[in-house]
Amino acid sequence: MPERDVISWTALISGYVKRGLVQEARELFDRGDAEKNVVTWTAMMSGYWKTGRVSEAERLFDEMPDKNVVAWNTMIDGYVRSDRIEQALELFERMEERNVVSWNMVISGVDEARLLFDRMPDRNVVSWNAMIGGYAQNMRLGEAYCLFERMPVKDVQSWNTMITGFIKNGELETGSRLFNQMPGKNVISWTAMISGCVQYGKSEEAFKLFYYMSRDRKVKPNEGTFVSVLGLVVT
Repeated sequence: MPERDVISWTALISGYVKRGLVQEARELFDRGDAEKNVVTWTAMMSGYWKTGRVSEAERLFDEMPDKNVVAWNTMIDGYVRSDRIEQALELFERMEERNVVSWNMVISGVDEARLLFDRMPDRNVVSWNAMIGGYAQNMRLGEAYCLFERMPVKDVQSWNTMITGFIKNGELETGSRLFNQMPGKNVISWTAMISGCVQYGKSEEAFKLFYYMSRDRKVKPNEGTFVSVLGLVVT
């Protein structure tokens, strides 16, 4: 190339990072003629997180001349994924600018999730789902359901999280009631209910659900659905 701009350099460095060639990416990054911007720095930092080189990611972040919200979020995400919750919270508190992604990442990884959730100036459906999912995974279904009821807008994931949560924790009747109230069921919803009926020995109900599902032209059974039904046939 007769002329290389920052986009060219960033594309090449990002390509190396995505292939796991972090050392090669760093050699390009350190070249004297390299053109770099905040995207380039963030891509390099992301490479260190992907390979577990935390101290190098931290050093690069500290040296970064201009940090945007994506760079901050990349660091927070790295801390959360590596169970360094205290560092994630400390960094989050230092942020001058936060977006919904920042809040959602922190919520998904800390015990203080509810406190942070209550402090959020703007909550989207992802924020609500992250909080509900966290409660459901920790078998705190009462709290999950309270939030679910308060949601201004529910999407299919919100419904599926609650239905699956009740089924996994032995409250099949409640899960079934929610399933019947659900406005737009997808393959995950149907399969969760069929699987739940199979799990609790309600074979007739499982077959009925599969029949009704097959009549729904908007939904097609997937591998998980057929595995559940085949389990009924075999037994």
